[in-house]
Amino acid sequence: MMVTPEQLSVTTGTDISDTAVCLSEWLLLNEGKTKLGFRLLPSAVLSQMTDQLEQFSGYSHLACIGLINTSDVFSLRQQQLLKDLNLPLLYLSTEDFVSLSWLHIVFLQETNFANDETYPKDVIKIGSPHGTDISLKKTLVHYGGLMEFDYILCPVSYAPVFDDAFIGLVTSDLSCHSMPFCCAIPFGMPKYDRFFQVCQEHPEPDAIIYHLSNLKIENPSVVSYIAPVLELLLKSFPQRSVIFRPFPEDLEHPLIQQLVRQFGCFPNFRYSCSPSYISDYAEGAVMLCHRDYSEHLFVQASKRPMLVFDPCSQSDTAKIKIQSIEQLIPALSSLLAEKTPVTVNNKIFNSGCSVEYLVSQLHYILDNKRHPQWQYFELYNQSHVDTAAVIQYHMAGVLPFHKTALRALKIFPHRPEFLLAALESLGRTPIYSNRQLSEMYWEQAFHLLSNASTKALDKSFVKKLERWFFSLPTDCRSYLVNRIAEYPSDDSILHYLLQLIGVDHTSGRPMTVPLFIAQRDLSKQLNDGPVLIYGAGELTKTLLTNLSFMERFCVLCIVDSSSKTHGSKIFEYEIEPPEKLVTYSVPILICSRAYAEEIDYYLRRQLGVENSIYVLH
Repeated sequence: MMVTPEQLSVTTGTDISDTAVCLSEWLLLNEGKTKLGFRLLPSAVLSQMTDQLEQFSGYSHLACIGLINTSDVFSLRQQQLLKDLNLPLLYLSTEDFVSLSWLHIVFLQETNFANDETYPKDVIKIGSPHGTDISLKKTLVHYGGLMEFDYILCPVSYAPVFDDAFIGLVTSDLSCHSMPFCCAIPFGMPKYDRFFQVCQEHPEPDAIIYHLSNLKIENPSVVSYIAPVLELLLKSFPQRSVIFRPFPEDLEHPLIQQLVRQFGCFPNFRYSCSPSYISDYAEGAVMLCHRDYSEHLFVQASKRPMLVFDPCSQSDTAKIKIQSIEQLIPALSSLLAEKTPVTVNNKIFNSGCSVEYLVSQLHYILDNKRHPQWQYFELYNQSHVDTAAVIQYHMAGVLPFHKTALRALKIFPHRPEFLLAALESLGRTPIYSNRQLSEMYWEQAFHLLSNASTKALDKSFVKKLERWFFSLPTDCRSYLVNRIAEYPSDDSILHYLLQLIGVDHTSGRPMTVPLFIAQRDLSKQLNDGPVLIYGAGELTKTLLTNLSFMERFCVLCIVDSSSKTHGSKIFEYEIEPPEKLVTYSVPILICSRAYAEEIDYYLRRQLGVENSIYVLH
């Protein structure tokens, strides 16, 4: 049973018991103001949402409030961050989120998994990506923005795509939208704004930043280098501060505590452990880390270099990278001697004034007017695409689509094909260098299995489930086997799978590429016959070894945008520049899952081709 405004209390971060007021009283005090809610999650980017809450709260015509689910479990550091806010916070049960109709707008963080909260349809939902290195497409598709957000706050510029680029990837059944579109707002990032301003106050930084990611996702072999690297930095640069910044959630980790005790005696050792790294990082002349970031906020705000020490050779995209500890000091010395500002790839929108910009444009959102400078991605067209078709489209590919699948399962809990789709997607999660991140997804799969009974499923589905289980990557299947063995139950799928473990099955997925070839909006599939291929990557090579494809289609030409590939061959096909396409009138097949929408825009808008264009999904 939902509670009423008279039963809910608004608190502030400083002291919950002394500063609680009735929600109805808070609403009365803020009558006539635009009311903004900010969903605060116990995540690695909690500070980014609190940044937004604080900055929007500075405008007198806005009434801003933090929204917290009483079931959320915050770490001690996160609890302290909330207490230090000294801003209104509203604690709600999962069921109570549907009663927030008094809000005009709610700001939501993008998350890996579908949540159980339901917001009123008439409350506008604005999504916040969790970093400047997250592409708009990833926010829309991988993180479920197409289903959840009416608007998305874009921190950086993105490659141009058509307004209808994502039609067909969400249905009205799956959508949580208030609007028939998902709009990309050129916003920026409040955290960047603060960082940039502080960096301007330190024009001649001289410190070395040693930045660690979450130990859960750092490669285990990398972890063994942390102590030797710290010692080498402190001894090699005695006149420079070495700012050691672990991931905030790792501050109590035994390894981090040991390192602080071990190196705390060095006069140039600085342990960065405040909730925000901005004041410390503003003093850094260079940052050292082990994981590649396409654009780290430090580089973007300070225009200072980042060095990636990747002894495992996992990344090939880092601008400046070394692979051995012997290269470390020479590489850092060279970067410290170089004073030229670093050039960043992406333009930050509204640098220094992102919140000010959005506040000045809020009337477009509140009055449902289309802004001339924002891009509105249409969600639907006249061709009806149902949820089953969208799931089939994803199942035919190889990429994870768990957010969509979990949403479909939530809406249609008695559709076993959606259960299988969710399991399939969760099993596709890449096996990360540190398995703890992968296991987040595998645990979700186990949770789904533990709540399903074989009694409610027909035999054909159970057989499909069996095939899925034995086609999983070995690490994923081993994890599930161990979890299943802990919770056997006579009438559950877990018990059924446990009985199958000893059976001899051929594991591994088929090596052929699934032949799901359709126009970008899924409205029409490609007929057999001559075809042109755009893309000279591994997907094209694999496709040309697919007997089913080669029997159905005649490849006339392969093109690619990279001039480095022109003149080389894939099997007997010479790779040519994209301009070659205009000499043919047959369909073009895009063989690039990552950049299909951008390529389609380039071919039609910039190259001017009029051929039918299809995508290999």
